[in-house]
Amino acid sequence: MLYFGQARDESGRAEEAFSLDAGSTIRTLAELAMKEHPALLRLRATAKFALNEEIAGGSETLEDGDVVALLPPVAGG
Repeated sequence: MLYFGQARDESGRAEEAFSLDAGSTIRTLAELAMKEHPALLRLRATAKFALNEEIAGGSETLEDGDVVALLPPVAGG
């Protein structure tokens, strides 16, 4: 999983790898991010997910080899 901006600050890292075994109850992007780093719950309403370099909603089912990114809100002008 890749973390950017506030997500990096809350998780304390820029990236990390996860292995989900067959008995894991984690199946979606949102479940993975929020279970591993509960502090990320503050970003849940405004953060976006990317799955394999495509914007995702967070409810997509994870597959072996997926690359997940948590993208905080972006401001600017």
